[in-house]
Amino acid sequence: MKQLKSLTMLALMLLMGVTMTSCFSDDTESTYDNGGIVHVRSVMGISYFEDQAGNTYYPTQESLNSFIANNPGFDLSDYRMANILYKWVDNGEGSGQASSGTQSPRRYDINLVYFSPVDVITVETVSDQATLESSIAETAPVLPLDGGYTEAGIPGYYDENTIVTLLGYYLTSLTTDIKNKHKVRVACVDEEIQSGSAELTLYVRHDRGDDNGTTNYYNNYTGLDVRNVISYFRQKAGQYPARIVLKAKTTGYATTTLPTGYTTYTVNYKAPTE
Repeated sequence: MKQLKSLTMLALMLLMGVTMTSCFSDDTESTYDNGGIVHVRSVMGISYFEDQAGNTYYPTQESLNSFIANNPGFDLSDYRMANILYKWVDNGEGSGQASSGTQSPRRYDINLVYFSPVDVITVETVSDQATLESSIAETAPVLPLDGGYTEAGIPGYYDENTIVTLLGYYLTSLTTDIKNKHKVRVACVDEEIQSGSAELTLYVRHDRGDDNGTTNYYNNYTGLDVRNVISYFRQKAGQYPARIVLKAKTTGYATTTLPTGYTTYTVNYKAPTE
């Protein structure tokens, strides 16, 4: 069997974008000033980005037009999260300055130079282990959630409603029709939550459909929307979880065979201040 090479530098490669070119820079300057994973927000027809601290980033229409020109139908409102790179807009206050006041969180104007959608999965709740097995199909493993690099900080806490992880799997082809045959769902089990529980366990389950291929692999940042399960956990346990544990059947080999045991990843949860 072919072994998957370590994805040690994947997180950095996804952020570097060193081969990109941008109409907002010349040959003597960097193609971007900053970047990261953000929420995509849309209010009254206006779309913008929000980071985990609540700072907002408004892309200029000029920079959005360049994406629309290369991707007809591109619309920020179609997405929930994204991995972006951008250049600061020169607003007369110097690079990286807020475009309105000095309040916190702050608003910034940016020229968007790179955009990659981040998948978002809403975590479900099932009653017991038997229901987990019968109602959420699991027919193939996923790739390591940390990309094979334990110090990458992923899976990791993003904000009170979101955990960010890598999530991927082997498949025949990267074409859309093949990729859409694969379904990944994430669920917690109600019977495992007891009064006073401090740990919330989430099970990552991958169904490959009728795709038996392993010649390619898909792997991308993914946001786990834990808003509903955190609310339910708090109601039943009487407190916020101290930790969120992700359990997944993972592989570093080109195979569709499920391992017998789980790989476990622990994320410390930061409860909101009330």
